[in-house]
Amino acid sequence: MNFLKHKRLLALPVAACIALCCGLVTACSGDGSKNGNLTSMGYYTSMGYYMYAMDTNVTLCVTTDFSDPECEEEADNFAYAVKDVLSDIERSISASVESSYVNAFNEAEPGATVEIDEICYDVLKIAIETYNETGGYYNPGVYYSADLYGFAPRVSSSVKMPYDRSSAYSLPAEKYVTAFQELSKAFSDVEIGVSDDGTYYAVKPEKTVTVEGDSNVYSLKIDLGGIGKGYATDVVDKMFEDMGYEYGYFFFGSSSIVVQKCYASKNDAWDLSYEDPRGTGYYLESDIMDATLSTSGDNKQYFEVGGKRYCHIMDPTTGSSIQTGIISCTVIGDSAAAADAYTTGLMAMGLEKAVDFINENLKGDKVVFVYEKDSQYYVICNDRDYFKIVDSKYSFGNIVDGDGNIVLMDNVN
Repeated sequence: MNFLKHKRLLALPVAACIALCCGLVTACSGDGSKNGNLTSMGYYTSMGYYMYAMDTNVTLCVTTDFSDPECEEEADNFAYAVKDVLSDIERSISASVESSYVNAFNEAEPGATVEIDEICYDVLKIAIETYNETGGYYNPGVYYSADLYGFAPRVSSSVKMPYDRSSAYSLPAEKYVTAFQELSKAFSDVEIGVSDDGTYYAVKPEKTVTVEGDSNVYSLKIDLGGIGKGYATDVVDKMFEDMGYEYGYFFFGSSSIVVQKCYASKNDAWDLSYEDPRGTGYYLESDIMDATLSTSGDNKQYFEVGGKRYCHIMDPTTGSSIQTGIISCTVIGDSAAAADAYTTGLMAMGLEKAVDFINENLKGDKVVFVYEKDSQYYVICNDRDYFKIVDSKYSFGNIVDGDGNIVLMDNVN
């Protein structure tokens, strides 16, 4: 994995704008100046690095005083270190990498104990904890359910399965939907641990399912791709801290970002615009700094049959693509890995359960989602002062009471 590098002065306002694949645009707030961007040593500039990892475009930006050539070399080495970390994580947990530990788990016999590395152990630990916290609505065990709809990562695109749909715009057989939904419950039985000799392991559940007319015996497979990107983002966030870089950002494709401070802003914050999930342009604005963010939505990976949208996010309770009315969800907090899992789980929960979960578990985060009902689009959030609607076809669907709880309006229920 190589990267491209681009250097630019923050004194140019256009250079402070970043387009995010996850449906966001950020820019420094204020008039683009902060002491004229001039320090006692020279001008602050931004160095951008562009990479590709886990089938996703990656952007890394470091902003500091690059008047000393050694500072540029230091930033380059930082970018190479980030590149190496992303490669290590991909080799560990990518379900589409044949030699990964996740693929070894997926291909293992039911009940087998599989050796994994520390990265895979850490990501699985977070996944198991979040699975339990969300009551199973975040479930990496829906691999086969996602594969039914054409969204799971296969090791080889040439691999054909008996359940493959007849076309990209057809629906899978219900017998497979039911069987694989039952199989996904086995994720609750995944065990991980550390042996006396310090090696990490995962125990694959013994549960299997069969489908009438299909000679295959299916055992649990998992996909950690979503939470894995969040995990990587958290690691890079710590690397920023270790390097002492206060200004910059890291965008991991369409799922996770970490934003440091914005040097060109008088208040160190970035302005954030949220992409319209049902149109062009943007429907929401806020600011952000020193935080991680994850967004999930049904508008990036989907197909339609009979006017109904089927996206890549699976409902573990049905084994099918979500049909909950929640079409986009964003969580801003301290952990990108947790936020990745929460956005997926909240979309699968549906309106009332999502509100209850946010009220009970996420008051320390900024959470917003869009709920579609009768062709109306309602913005549900836990901080109406923080989020500003900028598209007239959207309206707030809740208030926030004195205890910080989301209270839905009557027309949304």
